[in-house]
Amino acid sequence: MNNTPYPGPNLPPVTPNLPVGEVSSDLDVVLGYITNTLLGIGILVLLILGVYLATYLIFRHRRQKSFANLVTFEVRLPEKNESKIQAADQMFNALHSLKKSFPENITQGEVTLAWEIVGTKDGIRFFVSCPSELETIIEKTIYAYYQDADVSKSKPIMLTLNKGDKLKMGFLIQKEAAFRPIKTYKELVVDSLSNITSVMSNLAEGELVALQVLTQAADENWKKEARKFVAETQKKKKTIQKRKY
Repeated sequence: MNNTPYPGPNLPPVTPNLPVGEVSSDLDVVLGYITNTLLGIGILVLLILGVYLATYLIFRHRRQKSFANLVTFEVRLPEKNESKIQAADQMFNALHSLKKSFPENITQGEVTLAWEIVGTKDGIRFFVSCPSELETIIEKTIYAYYQDADVSKSKPIMLTLNKGDKLKMGFLIQKEAAFRPIKTYKELVVDSLSNITSVMSNLAEGELVALQVLTQAADENWKKEARKFVAETQKKKKTIQKRKY
């Protein structure tokens, strides 16, 4: 019997399916991907914060500059004036010409006009504030639609609070689109301002009531929807008139 051990097959040494070197290489790729992703997100967040901060500082500077250059007019009208309610509608329509074009409307912002009604024990006063470079335009526009008006420069009403004084403020925001009127002036039985001024005309010593309306020229985008609303309103009105006959 041949006692020589049987030579085994010439097999390569056993090695694991995933060598250590390949495992380390794949792990580096994953870690690199995660690191680059987090780095990209961080840069994006910083970029967004930078843009937001720059925008905030620009608008803050612009707002401070506009407040510093404001001119205030007091508008006095005779108790019995012949101006029609439509005069205000036509005046604001004319002021739409103040709208700025691109890119000034973004870099400089739209012109803001402040219309104020201030009531005290001494009576009711009307004011309008505008940027100083527009004072001539605003004054002429008011005179164009209110020929009996007396427009003169005035110091703005500054509200000072002493110890024990009380202050209450509120904001009115329309639920629907801004162009939808609460009521059209043709539907109003009396002048819409009379309800407001009647409250302001019965104030005690030390009381002050003020109403401020800020206006800006609107974009052109709303006109299509507004025209549709007007057409539907007129259609309903014609339908009601036909039913009456």
